[in-house]
Amino acid sequence: SSGINAEYGRKGGRACRFGFPRAISRRFCLHDVLSSVIGRRNNRMKRRLYDLARAKAEANFNDYNDIIMFLWQANMDIQYIAEDSYAVCNYITKYITKGDESHIDFDFKPDESKSTFQQFSKFAYSALKSREMGAHEGVDRILQWSGELWKSSETFKWVPTTTPENRSRTLRKIKDLEKQKGESTDIFYPDLVHTFYPGRPSGLESTTLYEFASDYETHPVDGKPQKGSNYIKITENGIYLRTMKKRSDNKRPPVIYHNNYSVKKSPELFYYSMLILYKPW
Repeated sequence: SSGINAEYGRKGGRACRFGFPRAISRRFCLHDVLSSVIGRRNNRMKRRLYDLARAKAEANFNDYNDIIMFLWQANMDIQYIAEDSYAVCNYITKYITKGDESHIDFDFKPDESKSTFQQFSKFAYSALKSREMGAHEGVDRILQWSGELWKSSETFKWVPTTTPENRSRTLRKIKDLEKQKGESTDIFYPDLVHTFYPGRPSGLESTTLYEFASDYETHPVDGKPQKGSNYIKITENGIYLRTMKKRSDNKRPPVIYHNNYSVKKSPELFYYSMLILYKPW
């Protein structure tokens, strides 16, 4: 285990802000929350929520677990978390998904000989090329392991469950809109909530939006409906639109994430989101 200088973190004779030296105890002790909070607010006393079993020689050691220390073979600072609310989930999620930093020269000079799209593409490429990456990703890229060390094992699928007026949709390209008739209102690309799910076959009427998004995925077509028990034909106003393929049993379903409303702050939106997701419509 790794030791820490007992004087480090002390200022003006106050207690070490890291809680060293740690209390000596023969067994694990869990203190009440009130005394721990009062202790943290008192500069002369740094009482923790708990004390691990430790000998006098371990007073200046980080908290550690014998088994994890043996397997990790490096310094560690394991801590007991007594919080069970949204705050902990939010903190951990933000920590492990924080964005990568880029080190590029932001003195971007426009090139009039290139289109706006080309200029922004060049800037985006420079930002990605100059970003920081972890050791695992660096090793993976050098050895050309195709992301086995750093890519996520899960796939994610966004399902907008807010009210129709608050949903975002993708507009069709201008060249596609110019080919349409003047009275046409079909200006958006088909999507899961507005097109694919409402246009599902009658045999899937009892399927919820959550089940449909998990079990089926968009399958590219060449103008002809695919045949087979795993394929379903999506139509709108009698017009064939897209083929959806049922996900195979050996393929992990995606993690569905959607609009997350607070039942206390926005009860109507919360229940609307739950109904549209888990009740067939």
